[in-house]
Amino acid sequence: MLVVIISTIANRFSITTLLSLFPTLFFLMLQCCNPLLSLTLQMGVVGAVMVLGFTYYLFEYYGAARVERVVFGSTLLMCATLLVWDKMLFFIPLFWIGLLQMNILTLRSFIASLMAIATSIIMYISIDYLGWINPDYIGAWHRIKDIISLADYKVVSVESLFQMAYIIPVFLVVCIYNISMLYSDSKDKISTKRYIVFLNTIFIFSVLMMLLNPIDKNEYLPIFNASSAILAARYFNTIRSKAKLRFLLLFILTYITIFIVWIW
Repeated sequence: MLVVIISTIANRFSITTLLSLFPTLFFLMLQCCNPLLSLTLQMGVVGAVMVLGFTYYLFEYYGAARVERVVFGSTLLMCATLLVWDKMLFFIPLFWIGLLQMNILTLRSFIASLMAIATSIIMYISIDYLGWINPDYIGAWHRIKDIISLADYKVVSVESLFQMAYIIPVFLVVCIYNISMLYSDSKDKISTKRYIVFLNTIFIFSVLMMLLNPIDKNEYLPIFNASSAILAARYFNTIRSKAKLRFLLLFILTYITIFIVWIW
């Protein structure tokens, strides 16, 4: 499902050329070249599906005047995701940033989002009182507090931190793409530029969350891989020189080598 969303975002909003396979192939490469992702695949992918799903709706309603219902429903769904992935709480502000970047953040849409949060709180209290579900509020609060206070760095191993090097090649590609855009005369539509800005926001936000919460870094990697795959595909969208083709081959070869070394 996540692969379908990535492909749809890339092609539906003209981030890459029509029917380009690069976004999905890059995502699968980034996912498969890290055998540790299988340990937290379910929760990480759930989070990525939700974040990329909301990204699709943000892009779909770019510049729309009346989006209160969509914002309310999206925020409510994000709050519901907290039942299976408590770290979604950190991505609600990212959703608000997306509303702003897609030019659809108004007082009405922001109030709709806050109303959805209030509705979720009432629903959580009600189902807890009725005994249908017993959310672990205290445990969730301690996990969130540990992330904010960087408590992970008191117990995280050096080996675990070293595994973060896995993201460096694609991180460099995305950085090169963004730097190249600063010095190029882009003829993209304003809407496309806003889409790229928000994908970069997701990219940066996921890196930040991995740095704040290195113990659970694998839960953020699918989100990072999805956003960086689309941005990397954007960079390699047109290959008009042998140098860029060699760079693409080196990029792919690097991750194949990482996988071989990892499982050795």
